[in-house]
Amino acid sequence: YAVKKGTTPKFVEIDPITGVGNVKYTLTYTPDFSRISSALDYSTEFYYLNSSNGFSSDQNTLTIIDLTPTGSYTPVPLTTAGNQYLFGLQLKD
Repeated sequence: YAVKKGTTPKFVEIDPITGVGNVKYTLTYTPDFSRISSALDYSTEFYYLNSSNGFSSDQNTLTIIDLTPTGSYTPVPLTTAGNQYLFGLQLKD
């Protein structure tokens, strides 16, 4: 998986054979591409994408992407002024 820059940023799945990125979702915001962190939870198949909103900002944008949705699905970014999200991850056995 990767985030593709452009006028409309996209979340893509990279085909391991061809190396081509297939668009899974168009992001509804423009992340700071110099400050992205991500993680994949294999048990839930959720992909967590975190983007800083600038060094002096008191917020980050956190997007939880369900990789196996049923029906219509659009990832919703969590961006609220002062949310003070950073990026954390807990690994389970």
